[in-house]
Amino acid sequence: MLHAQAVGYLLRSALATSPRHRVHSCFAQVLNLVDDAGNLLTLLPAHAPMQPTAIQLALPWGWDWRQHAQPDQSVSVTPGLIYCEAWAARLEYASTWHPRHVDGKAAIPPAAPAWLAAVAQQEQALRAGKALTLPGYAPLDSAQVFGLIGSGAGLTPDGDDYLVGYLGAWQLAPRPSGIERVVLNNLDRTSAISAHYLRLAATQHFSQPIDQLLCALQSGATQNAIAMAARKITAMGATSGLSTLNGFLHGLIAQAESAPRISPAMEGTILA
Repeated sequence: MLHAQAVGYLLRSALATSPRHRVHSCFAQVLNLVDDAGNLLTLLPAHAPMQPTAIQLALPWGWDWRQHAQPDQSVSVTPGLIYCEAWAARLEYASTWHPRHVDGKAAIPPAAPAWLAAVAQQEQALRAGKALTLPGYAPLDSAQVFGLIGSGAGLTPDGDDYLVGYLGAWQLAPRPSGIERVVLNNLDRTSAISAHYLRLAATQHFSQPIDQLLCALQSGATQNAIAMAARKITAMGATSGLSTLNGFLHGLIAQAESAPRISPAMEGTILA
Protein backbone atom coordinates (compact mmCIF):
# COMPACT_ATOMS: atom_id res chain seq x y z
CA MET A 1 0.00 0.00 0.00
CA LEU A 2 1.35 3.39 -1.04
CA HIS A 3 0.60 6.56 0.93
CA ALA A 4 -0.03 10.05 -0.44
CA GLN A 5 1.68 13.04 1.14
CA ALA A 6 0.00 15.85 -0.77
CA VAL A 7 -2.87 16.34 -3.23
CA GLY A 8 -3.06 19.24 -5.68
CA TYR A 9 -5.80 21.76 -4.92
CA LEU A 10 -7.63 21.21 -8.21
CA LEU A 11 -8.00 17.49 -7.51
CA ARG A 12 -9.88 17.45 -4.22
CA SER A 13 -13.33 17.91 -5.75
CA ALA A 14 -12.47 16.05 -8.96
CA LEU A 15 -11.59 12.87 -7.04
CA ALA A 16 -15.20 12.52 -5.94
CA THR A 17 -16.68 12.99 -9.41
CA SER A 18 -14.34 11.05 -11.73
CA PRO A 19 -13.82 7.53 -10.32
CA ARG A 20 -12.91 5.84 -13.61
CA HIS A 21 -9.36 6.38 -14.81
CA ARG A 22 -6.85 4.54 -16.93
CA VAL A 23 -3.10 4.67 -17.21
CA HIS A 24 -2.08 7.22 -19.82
CA SER A 25 1.71 6.87 -19.58
CA CYS A 26 4.22 5.53 -17.09
CA PHE A 27 7.82 6.41 -16.32
CA ALA A 28 10.21 5.31 -13.61
CA GLN A 29 8.96 7.72 -10.93
CA VAL A 30 5.91 9.31 -12.56
CA LEU A 31 2.55 7.82 -13.54
CA ASN A 32 -0.03 9.74 -15.58
CA LEU A 33 -3.70 8.76 -15.29
CA VAL A 34 -6.55 10.08 -17.40
CA ASP A 35 -10.30 10.02 -16.73
CA ASP A 36 -13.14 9.49 -19.19
CA ALA A 37 -13.25 13.22 -19.97
CA GLY A 38 -9.53 13.34 -20.79
CA ASN A 39 -8.45 15.10 -17.58
CA LEU A 40 -4.93 14.24 -16.46
CA LEU A 41 -3.95 13.17 -12.94
CA THR A 42 -0.23 12.76 -12.23
CA LEU A 43 1.31 10.63 -9.48
CA LEU A 44 4.64 12.10 -8.39
CA PRO A 45 7.37 10.92 -6.02
CA ALA A 46 7.53 12.77 -2.69
CA HIS A 47 10.60 14.80 -3.69
CA ALA A 48 9.05 16.19 -6.90
CA PRO A 49 7.59 19.72 -7.03
CA MET A 50 3.81 19.82 -6.82
CA GLN A 51 1.34 20.52 -9.59
CA PRO A 52 -2.33 21.60 -9.31
CA THR A 53 -3.52 18.20 -10.60
CA ALA A 54 -0.88 15.95 -9.04
CA ILE A 55 -0.57 13.66 -6.04
CA GLN A 56 2.73 13.20 -4.20
CA LEU A 57 3.35 9.62 -3.08
CA ALA A 58 5.91 8.16 -0.71
CA LEU A 59 7.39 5.51 -3.00
CA PRO A 60 9.50 2.61 -1.72
CA TRP A 61 13.19 2.62 -2.59
CA GLY A 62 13.74 1.36 -6.13
CA TRP A 63 10.08 1.75 -7.13
CA ASP A 64 9.58 1.85 -10.90
CA TRP A 65 6.08 2.44 -12.26
CA ARG A 66 6.98 0.60 -15.45
CA GLN A 67 7.07 -2.60 -13.41
CA HIS A 68 3.66 -1.99 -11.80
CA ALA A 69 1.51 -0.34 -14.47
CA GLN A 70 0.94 -0.39 -18.20
CA PRO A 71 -0.85 1.96 -20.63
CA ASP A 72 -4.67 1.71 -20.73
CA GLN A 73 -4.82 -0.26 -17.48
CA SER A 74 -7.97 0.54 -15.47
CA VAL A 75 -7.57 2.49 -12.23
CA SER A 76 -10.28 3.34 -9.69
CA VAL A 77 -9.95 6.77 -8.04
CA THR A 78 -11.91 7.93 -4.98
CA PRO A 79 -11.29 10.74 -2.45
CA GLY A 80 -9.61 8.26 -0.08
CA LEU A 81 -8.06 5.60 -2.29
CA ILE A 82 -6.54 4.97 -5.70
CA TYR A 83 -6.82 1.31 -6.59
CA CYS A 84 -5.37 -0.80 -9.37
CA GLU A 85 -4.94 -4.54 -9.71
CA ALA A 86 -1.24 -4.42 -8.86
CA TRP A 87 -1.08 -1.51 -6.39
CA ALA A 88 -3.10 0.92 -4.27
CA ALA A 89 -2.51 4.31 -2.66
CA ARG A 90 -4.26 5.80 0.36
CA LEU A 91 -5.14 9.51 0.16
CA GLU A 92 -7.12 10.30 3.30
CA TYR A 93 -4.20 11.64 5.35
CA ALA A 94 -2.62 13.70 2.57
CA SER A 95 -2.43 17.47 2.87
CA THR A 96 -3.77 19.72 0.13
CA TRP A 97 -1.16 21.74 -1.74
CA HIS A 98 -2.19 25.31 -2.59
CA PRO A 99 -0.09 27.94 -4.34
CA ARG A 100 0.61 31.03 -2.30
CA HIS A 101 -1.44 34.09 -3.17
CA VAL A 102 0.09 36.47 -5.69
CA ASP A 103 -1.08 40.09 -5.79
CA GLY A 104 -1.17 41.17 -9.44
CA LYS A 105 -0.39 44.76 -8.49
CA ALA A 106 2.82 43.96 -6.60
CA ALA A 107 6.04 45.68 -7.64
CA ILE A 108 9.05 43.53 -8.43
CA PRO A 109 12.73 44.45 -7.93
CA PRO A 110 13.81 46.56 -10.93
CA ALA A 111 16.90 44.40 -11.45
CA ALA A 112 14.94 41.12 -11.42
CA PRO A 113 14.90 40.65 -15.22
CA ALA A 114 18.70 40.99 -15.31
CA TRP A 115 19.02 38.49 -12.45
CA LEU A 116 16.82 35.96 -14.25
CA ALA A 117 18.68 36.49 -17.53
CA ALA A 118 21.97 35.75 -15.76
CA VAL A 119 20.56 32.50 -14.35
CA ALA A 120 19.27 31.48 -17.78
CA GLN A 121 22.66 32.14 -19.39
CA GLN A 122 24.50 30.20 -16.70
CA GLU A 123 22.14 27.24 -16.91
CA GLN A 124 22.29 27.14 -20.72
CA ALA A 125 26.08 26.91 -20.57
CA LEU A 126 25.72 23.73 -18.49
CA ARG A 127 23.39 21.98 -20.95
CA ALA A 128 24.15 20.08 -24.11
CA GLY A 129 20.63 20.72 -25.42
CA LYS A 130 19.51 24.12 -26.58
CA ALA A 131 16.55 25.65 -24.75
CA LEU A 132 14.11 27.85 -26.63
CA THR A 133 14.68 31.59 -26.77
CA LEU A 134 13.04 34.25 -28.93
CA PRO A 135 14.59 37.46 -30.27
CA GLY A 136 13.38 40.47 -28.32
CA TYR A 137 10.85 40.77 -25.53
CA ALA A 138 7.84 42.46 -27.11
CA PRO A 139 4.46 41.01 -26.08
CA LEU A 140 3.68 37.85 -28.06
CA ASP A 141 1.19 38.20 -30.88
CA SER A 142 -1.30 35.61 -32.16
CA ALA A 143 0.95 34.26 -34.91
CA GLN A 144 3.86 33.77 -32.52
CA VAL A 145 1.67 31.94 -30.02
CA PHE A 146 0.26 29.69 -32.73
CA GLY A 147 3.77 28.90 -33.95
CA LEU A 148 5.02 28.05 -30.47
CA ILE A 149 2.28 25.57 -29.55
CA GLY A 150 3.58 22.06 -30.13
CA SER A 151 6.95 23.24 -31.48
CA GLY A 152 10.04 21.34 -30.46
CA ALA A 153 10.73 17.82 -29.27
CA GLY A 154 10.03 16.06 -26.01
CA LEU A 155 7.09 15.06 -23.84
CA THR A 156 6.33 18.75 -23.39
CA PRO A 157 7.72 20.60 -26.44
CA ASP A 158 9.92 23.60 -25.72
CA GLY A 159 7.46 25.97 -27.37
CA ASP A 160 4.77 24.89 -24.92
CA ASP A 161 7.15 25.21 -21.98
CA TYR A 162 8.03 28.72 -23.13
CA LEU A 163 4.34 29.67 -23.21
CA VAL A 164 3.74 28.25 -19.73
CA GLY A 165 6.56 30.42 -18.39
CA TYR A 166 5.34 33.46 -20.31
CA LEU A 167 1.83 33.08 -18.90
CA GLY A 168 3.25 32.51 -15.42
CA ALA A 169 5.05 35.86 -15.41
CA TRP A 170 1.82 37.63 -16.30
CA GLN A 171 0.42 36.65 -12.90
CA LEU A 172 2.37 39.65 -11.62
CA ALA A 173 0.65 42.03 -14.04
CA PRO A 174 -2.60 43.92 -13.38
CA ARG A 175 -4.11 42.53 -16.61
CA PRO A 176 -4.09 39.21 -18.48
CA SER A 177 -1.43 38.57 -21.11
CA GLY A 178 -4.00 38.55 -23.92
CA ILE A 179 -2.90 35.20 -25.40
CA GLU A 180 -5.01 32.87 -23.26
CA ARG A 181 -7.82 32.38 -25.78
CA VAL A 182 -5.39 31.64 -28.62
CA VAL A 183 -3.68 29.01 -26.48
CA LEU A 184 -6.93 27.35 -25.44
CA ASN A 185 -8.24 27.21 -29.01
CA ASN A 186 -5.13 25.49 -30.38
CA LEU A 187 -4.38 22.77 -27.83
CA ASP A 188 -4.89 20.08 -30.44
CA ARG A 189 -1.55 21.10 -31.99
CA THR A 190 0.43 19.48 -29.18
CA SER A 191 0.57 16.31 -27.08
CA ALA A 192 -2.11 15.45 -24.52
CA ILE A 193 0.23 15.96 -21.57
CA SER A 194 1.57 19.26 -22.84
CA ALA A 195 -1.95 20.44 -23.70
CA HIS A 196 -2.94 19.73 -20.10
CA TYR A 197 -0.26 22.04 -18.72
CA LEU A 198 -0.98 24.73 -21.29
CA ARG A 199 -4.67 24.59 -20.35
CA LEU A 200 -3.78 25.01 -16.70
CA ALA A 201 -1.47 27.94 -17.45
CA ALA A 202 -4.05 29.67 -19.64
CA THR A 203 -6.51 29.44 -16.74
CA GLN A 204 -3.97 30.71 -14.18
CA HIS A 205 -2.87 27.44 -12.56
CA PHE A 206 0.86 26.79 -12.25
CA SER A 207 3.40 24.41 -10.76
CA GLN A 208 5.07 24.87 -7.39
CA PRO A 209 8.40 26.12 -8.86
CA ILE A 210 6.66 28.87 -10.85
CA ASP A 211 4.61 29.80 -7.79
CA GLN A 212 7.78 30.01 -5.70
CA LEU A 213 9.43 32.34 -8.22
CA LEU A 214 6.32 34.53 -8.36
CA CYS A 215 6.27 34.80 -4.58
CA ALA A 216 10.00 35.59 -4.42
CA LEU A 217 9.54 38.40 -6.92
CA GLN A 218 6.40 39.68 -5.23
CA SER A 219 8.01 39.78 -1.79
CA GLY A 220 11.04 41.73 -2.97
CA ALA A 221 13.41 38.87 -2.13
CA THR A 222 17.17 39.14 -2.51
CA GLN A 223 18.99 38.36 -5.75
CA ASN A 224 20.19 35.05 -4.32
CA ALA A 225 16.67 34.01 -3.27
CA ILE A 226 15.22 34.90 -6.67
CA ALA A 227 18.06 33.09 -8.46
CA MET A 228 17.48 30.01 -6.31
CA ALA A 229 13.78 30.00 -7.18
CA ALA A 230 14.63 30.38 -10.87
CA ARG A 231 17.03 27.43 -10.74
CA LYS A 232 14.27 25.24 -9.32
CA ILE A 233 12.39 25.89 -12.57
CA THR A 234 15.41 25.06 -14.72
CA ALA A 235 15.82 21.76 -12.86
CA MET A 236 12.72 20.38 -14.62
CA GLY A 237 13.68 18.11 -17.51
CA ALA A 238 16.61 18.43 -19.88
CA THR A 239 15.63 21.75 -21.47
CA SER A 240 11.95 22.11 -20.50
CA GLY A 241 12.66 24.03 -17.31
CA LEU A 242 15.09 26.41 -18.98
CA SER A 243 12.64 27.07 -21.83
CA THR A 244 10.02 27.80 -19.15
CA LEU A 245 12.35 30.28 -17.44
CA ASN A 246 13.12 31.95 -20.78
CA GLY A 247 9.41 32.34 -21.38
CA PHE A 248 8.95 33.72 -17.87
CA LEU A 249 11.69 36.30 -18.48
CA HIS A 250 10.01 37.27 -21.77
CA GLY A 251 6.65 37.70 -20.06
CA LEU A 252 8.16 39.74 -17.24
CA ILE A 253 9.79 42.20 -19.62
CA ALA A 254 6.80 42.28 -21.98
CA GLN A 255 4.61 43.63 -19.19
CA ALA A 256 6.43 46.94 -19.48
CA GLU A 257 5.55 47.14 -23.17
CA SER A 258 2.24 48.24 -24.64
CA ALA A 259 -0.81 45.97 -24.39
CA PRO A 260 -0.36 42.57 -26.13
CA ARG A 261 -1.09 42.65 -29.83
CA ILE A 262 -4.04 40.22 -29.85
CA SER A 263 -7.00 41.62 -31.71
CA PRO A 264 -10.46 40.81 -30.26
CA ALA A 265 -11.41 39.27 -33.60
CA MET A 266 -8.55 36.76 -33.41
CA GLU A 267 -8.99 35.72 -29.75
CA GLY A 268 -11.67 33.19 -30.58
CA THR A 269 -10.19 32.07 -33.89
CA ILE A 270 -8.19 28.94 -34.53
CA LEU A 271 -5.44 30.03 -36.85
CA ALA A 272 -4.77 28.04 -40.02
